[in-house]
Amino acid sequence: MDAHPAAASTPLSLQEARWQPVARLIAGALAILLALSAALGVALWLSRANHERQARQGTQIAAASLAAALEAMLRQIDQSLATVANAHRQMAVLAPAERDAQLERLVPQQVALLPYVDRMRLTDAAGWVRLGLRAGERPVQVADRDYFAAARRHDALVMSEPLQGRIDPRWGVILARRLQDAEGRFDGVVYTFLPSEQLTRWLARVPVGRTGEASLRAASRALLAQHAPGRAEPPTYGSPKVSDELARAMAGGSAAAEYTAVAAHDGVERLNAVQRVGDFPLVVVVGMGHDELLTPWRREALMLGTLWLLVAALTVLLGASAIRQHRREVALRQAADRLTVWQGLMLDNELVGMARLRERRAVWNNPALEAMFGYAPGELAGMAARQLYPDDAAYEALGQAAYPVLARSERFRTQLPMRRKDGAPIWVDLSGAALGGGDSLWTFVDISAIKQSEAMALELALTDALTGLANRRLFDQQCELRLADARRSGRTLALAMVDLDGFKPVNDRHGHAAGDAVLVAVAGRLLASVRATDVAARLGGDEFALLLSDVEGAAEARQVLERALAALREPIVLPDGQQARVGASIGAALTVAGRCGAAALAERADALLYEGKRAGKGVIHLASADDPS
Repeated sequence: MDAHPAAASTPLSLQEARWQPVARLIAGALAILLALSAALGVALWLSRANHERQARQGTQIAAASLAAALEAMLRQIDQSLATVANAHRQMAVLAPAERDAQLERLVPQQVALLPYVDRMRLTDAAGWVRLGLRAGERPVQVADRDYFAAARRHDALVMSEPLQGRIDPRWGVILARRLQDAEGRFDGVVYTFLPSEQLTRWLARVPVGRTGEASLRAASRALLAQHAPGRAEPPTYGSPKVSDELARAMAGGSAAAEYTAVAAHDGVERLNAVQRVGDFPLVVVVGMGHDELLTPWRREALMLGTLWLLVAALTVLLGASAIRQHRREVALRQAADRLTVWQGLMLDNELVGMARLRERRAVWNNPALEAMFGYAPGELAGMAARQLYPDDAAYEALGQAAYPVLARSERFRTQLPMRRKDGAPIWVDLSGAALGGGDSLWTFVDISAIKQSEAMALELALTDALTGLANRRLFDQQCELRLADARRSGRTLALAMVDLDGFKPVNDRHGHAAGDAVLVAVAGRLLASVRATDVAARLGGDEFALLLSDVEGAAEARQVLERALAALREPIVLPDGQQARVGASIGAALTVAGRCGAAALAERADALLYEGKRAGKGVIHLASADDPS
């Protein structure tokens, strides 16, 4: 009787002892998978948060840049309207025919200074359009329009609600100013029409992708312009219908806001940035498709998830081999065979290009690398890595930077432009590691889309928000480029520093709005004075700069600068109708064949400017920078 339990317990003990190593192996494998899963989850969560933060910042920058550029354009239009209104009042003492003849000459001059504006019209006190009509256009009356009534009450810029024109049947917005006779009585309006389609082209400057939208709305929420690449139906101009989220953002009173919402018309979730256009009754809304913005993150998640699956599958296979095999040698051999198979799958992925180099020549590469650089299967075998670089200098620079790092058994990583087989540029995230025996393994990830997005954001940051001129950063870049060109061609280049005389009294007496109007007028006159190949920039405050390319010599440079100086001396009409006068002092330095560097050229021009200010304001001091003595 007692022998039966003993006989049963002995086989069970042996079986438990035999499965203990397998159980420990399974438990260890599960612990590793759980740890990897947790690490992967945290990494993906942090990566998504970073991508969403960058997307919000990019959307806010795009909306702010659009609003700033639009504000500068509207202020420039207001300046031209104010100029015509002031001229009308001064000409009120003339006979009507003579006054209209002079206005017919003045108005086209102002229109020529304005982007997106091709017509400026004037009405009489009864609202009949009397000037600015094209051939074949019949006079219409606009006395019932809201902007006409507002201009009758206020001597300031008036902006209409989005409306459909009577002379020009398109949708758009009217910008108008009050006209007065010699005694200051209401005598009609001068106005211009900004079509919605023109403003839509303005909005299209910001890439919103396939599912994004950019729109311009009045403070009343009425739609004025819309750029929506993925939307088939035409926009409903003048419609005040908006989402509840946008209504709350516009009613908040802040200059900028953001919200995320699913659009009712197409079911697309968008990250939206709302930006008011200065003190104008307009709001810019830029919305980026949330799913489209997260496409890079999804690629990253797919790659990491694929790698995790491979690791998990490998772990399961190793565990299964240990369970099925009783002999350690057989288990290790089967695990090694499966490992080789899965490593092959990892190396032959479609997302990351890989190559094994020996003496900087390819001894192995995966298909993803051939597809990334546009080569046929097997075409990269034995090819020198030099063929993937844009020039010898880039090839040598990478070698000098990377191979000392690999010699220390460290991993090297960088981002650089490379070249496809057809010569097209491609931006690559490049990583390398030493394998021993003089071989190295390199991975290539195509980041061209990210670099293009960064370049677009940089382009939006290269102009002055108030005047629309190049800012200091863009001006410095142009100086370097033009000097390099001058060195190749042997031509003469001139750099002029322009400092306004009398600007501070205008700012102190009339306020910052008047000062801004003066700076916008100065910018327009500088642009009108120089040639199309020249560069005009605002460096900050009331400091401007001109870069004159390919001048014949000092005589031609002086001729251009004297034209600019004469234009700046003309009176400027302020937003309140008063006039202001400013002058300028100019210091200009010339260099032949780019013999003088950009910094030295700018220093020489600055020195000449302040030398002129000490001798007496309102003059041009011009000299060679190649011989500053």
